[in-house]
Amino acid sequence: MVIIVPNVIAIIYYFFIASATYNSSAQVVVETTLPHSGIGQSSLTSYAPERVKNAYTIKNIILSWSAYQHIRNELPLRKWNASGDFITAYGGVDTFFSRSDVALWKYFDHHFSVSINKNDGVMSLKYTAYKPQWAQKILQSTLQYAIGKMKKMGQKVRESRLVAAKAAVASAQSGLKTANNQLSLYRKKTSIYNPKLILQNELHLLTNLSTRSAELSADATALSHAAPKSQAVSGYNKAIFMLNKKIKSAKQTLLANDNIAHLYPVLIANQSIAERLLSLAKESEQKALTQADAPSFLAVKLSDPSLPKGSSGPERMVDTMIIFGITLLLWSFLR
Repeated sequence: MVIIVPNVIAIIYYFFIASATYNSSAQVVVETTLPHSGIGQSSLTSYAPERVKNAYTIKNIILSWSAYQHIRNELPLRKWNASGDFITAYGGVDTFFSRSDVALWKYFDHHFSVSINKNDGVMSLKYTAYKPQWAQKILQSTLQYAIGKMKKMGQKVRESRLVAAKAAVASAQSGLKTANNQLSLYRKKTSIYNPKLILQNELHLLTNLSTRSAELSADATALSHAAPKSQAVSGYNKAIFMLNKKIKSAKQTLLANDNIAHLYPVLIANQSIAERLLSLAKESEQKALTQADAPSFLAVKLSDPSLPKGSSGPERMVDTMIIFGITLLLWSFLR
């Protein structure tokens, strides 16, 4: 009972009932064509982190519900997966006799194998089916869907970048317009185009008046000592008084203009910054326009989905010997 019955059942199943399975395999690497990508690089190890990220994205798409739905609608997936033996086929013991969509998706996922080499980003894919043509067709269709889905994602990324770049240009143009309006309003209110020039002229005038006043004061002092009763001394004093009056007025004007002038450098700086931001925004927009027509991702098939010439399973002799070994150990224990 322990040895003969299980082994007879195993021999009958593996050699007369179990359906042969076939593996279709492919190898793919996905390059990023955006700036700093590995396109044009001679070594597959260059920019490997980008390839690894792309490979994981492809893997997630392949094993997603949307990929399963696409393949289910494109190919007779339910019929193909149910054509095997009652143990391993869809709707049999392997799926607990369930024929729901979720069970079919899990069956599809279980028979798909995706491995990623983290050193160079090369992705190895394999699908197992009951006929070689079915395995190749399912793998090919799923891979095409995943690559197409990733390209659409890249297109959306490029479109969003272009929209963001155009919005940045519009914002920069608005900022420059505001800066220009503020500077124009300042000049209109103050009637001054460039207060720096006015301050320089007023400072020059004040210096000249002060120098002239000092010279006249020195002459008047010298004359008063030489000829105290001279009428010229009175004329000097009147001239000095008038100069001091002009100096006082020039100082008041200089102080008033200085109070106004402190806003001018700020407004000029704001205008310069706004112009620079607009220039950078236009450069970004030009880059986004250049990238808009170029694909974001390029899938390089190192090997297309294969058409297997021989079955990969079941391993009839190995599986039978495993069951024989287990039953032999169990019999030894029971003895």
